[in-house]
Amino acid sequence: MGKCHSPSAIYYTITINYMKYIIITLILILIALSISKTKKDTKVLEKEVHELKKKANQD
Repeated sequence: MGKCHSPSAIYYTITINYMKYIIITLILILIALSISKTKKDTKVLEKEVHELKKKANQD
């Protein structure tokens, strides 16, 4: 009886561990994507600020 119970318990813990790793991986991917997106946004903002400074200097 004990042998029948242990494989399912092991499988259950393995599944939980896999789920943890999958969730952590997804969170890290989302963080990386958001960071790269904000970097692009800041580059665009820097360009806009530069253009505004040019216009201000022309006036």
